[in-house]
Amino acid sequence: MKAKKTAADKNAKRKASLDALYKDMQQSKAEQEQAPRNGAQPAPVQNKTAKPVKRAKSGKAQPKKQVKPVAQKKPVQQNVAIPEDKRRAVNKAVNKAVNKNRAKSQKKRGSRGGNYVLYYIFAAIVAIVVFAILAKTVLFNCGKIEVAGNTRYTADEIIAKSGIVMGTSLLDIDAEKAQESIVSSLAYIDSAEIKKSYPTKIEITVKEAERWYIVKEGNRPYIVSRMGKIIEETPDSTLPVVIGYEAEMPAVGGMLKSEEDGKTELPALVLAAAEEAQLIGITTIDITDRFEITVTVEDRVTLLLGLSTQLENKLHIARELIETEISATESVTVNITNPEKVYVRDNNMIDHLVEVPQLPVSETAESGETAENAE
Repeated sequence: MKAKKTAADKNAKRKASLDALYKDMQQSKAEQEQAPRNGAQPAPVQNKTAKPVKRAKSGKAQPKKQVKPVAQKKPVQQNVAIPEDKRRAVNKAVNKAVNKNRAKSQKKRGSRGGNYVLYYIFAAIVAIVVFAILAKTVLFNCGKIEVAGNTRYTADEIIAKSGIVMGTSLLDIDAEKAQESIVSSLAYIDSAEIKKSYPTKIEITVKEAERWYIVKEGNRPYIVSRMGKIIEETPDSTLPVVIGYEAEMPAVGGMLKSEEDGKTELPALVLAAAEEAQLIGITTIDITDRFEITVTVEDRVTLLLGLSTQLENKLHIARELIETEISATESVTVNITNPEKVYVRDNNMIDHLVEVPQLPVSETAESGETAENAE
């Protein structure tokens, strides 16, 4: 049994030695194949495990005791210079791969960000809807209304004509419509402005009408404001009267308009120019012929203005003449159609004729006989 085990052990050791030798040969072959690629000379392979077999005197080779193979050290690889074109190609391939991976990662992040954007948009829409509902029902309900600029009408009257009701949402209040309602309903209101002061207050500011002149339509006098609004139907001796206006369907609370083109704004232009020139005491404005405007001051000074051009300059000259050249008792006519050539004439000296009464026929006959007798 021992002889059999010894032979088996020897065979196993022999096989192991041959396997190690085979591996060393394969490794050496692989290194030789790789060496030409790197430009290095293959190193000679030295088999340290194989030793020469001594021969016995009898002439037969006696196997020597096998020694375990020692692992051969790998040769140190030397740094080999890589050609420039190959290096560039390698760098280009690496950069391309890196950019591709980076694009993929950014795409993934973008898709995730896009999902978040959708969430944000949806949340914003929900918030807007909720805010709109609250604004219509709770947040901006009218709780206070303030009125300014009123003396003729009370605040309650103006609020009532505006149509604004307490508790109404400020978002539902039509400010322009309320302004028009106030102006059209109250004759002595020339204009109205409504301001929403969030969250719960309304401010109404009105401008009351000012009496400025009278337009006569037949025997009916209509008082007109600075804004051209008919505010009352009544006579007023303190206001200038406009003659020849030809009003179109005048009504209290409505706007004054002339049937003839060019006359609607003419009285206001004359009175505004008189204010700038500080001319007071105008009693009548005759615009029957709008190209021959005539103004009467204090019922004794007649100003012939002609066209509506240079009105302020013409009326300024008239004021200077009235204050310096025309006495308080004179009745004159001043022609200022051309401001550079002004003519003044006394009304008492124009066309003044003395009428001689005619004698009766009988007296004429007697006088004739007397004259004959005298001859």
